[in-house]
Amino acid sequence: MFRSFLIIASLSQLLISFVQAHGYVSSPPSRAFLCKQGNATDCGQIQYEPQSVEAPKGLPFIWDGDGKLCSAGLSQFSQLDRQGPGVWSTTLASPVSSFNWTLTAPHATTDFKYFITKQGWNSSTTDGLYADDFDSDPFLVVPMHGQVPLPTLSHNITKLPQRSGYQVVFAVWTIDNTANAFYQCLDLDFGESSTASTTASQSSGSTTSVTNFDIRVQYFCALLRYLVVLLDFICCDCHHYSWPWQG
Repeated sequence: MFRSFLIIASLSQLLISFVQAHGYVSSPPSRAFLCKQGNATDCGQIQYEPQSVEAPKGLPFIWDGDGKLCSAGLSQFSQLDRQGPGVWSTTLASPVSSFNWTLTAPHATTDFKYFITKQGWNSSTTDGLYADDFDSDPFLVVPMHGQVPLPTLSHNITKLPQRSGYQVVFAVWTIDNTANAFYQCLDLDFGESSTASTTASQSSGSTTSVTNFDIRVQYFCALLRYLVVLLDFICCDCHHYSWPWQG
């Protein structure tokens, strides 16, 4: 029966992790996602929990995050703040038509915002990213009005802002019912010149919302799946266990 107790503890930990996890940008790949996929080096803890870059609301401008924007000031994810030519793999900007999130635990949401570095910013810096490196206004805002997004969603854009060379997008997922937000940095290559529009359409794409009840149903179903596995193992143990009355 001891094996059953170990299984209970393991499944409980899995369930806790499932509930506490959050979200990341999977396409174009964020720095956190590159680490998760093994496509970046010297990643540290973020490779195991790319969904956990959560910190107080307001970045990149409201509170002092200079030099530590990509880690949101979280010391355990400081590797995300590494900066300089060639440090991070870049995605060619021209084919990008959407930003895609994977939400391992959706929350009631205020909005999603996307900021981009200014044309002419110091892309060779090794000091991390500063608020002054970014345009003051987001180029894309997707309002959610407190709704809960689906676990996977896309925000469509017609064209990225006009840029050239290496640029960074700072994606912000603002939670509606807490004091926190989630942050992701994406590295893009616009090439030598860009003919893209300076504005982007604000499209919710496939951001169809679901109610809190729907999310609770999803969690309940996941819990049932864990319990089925748990009971299966327990029954196996019971089958092989010699009970006192069996002699």
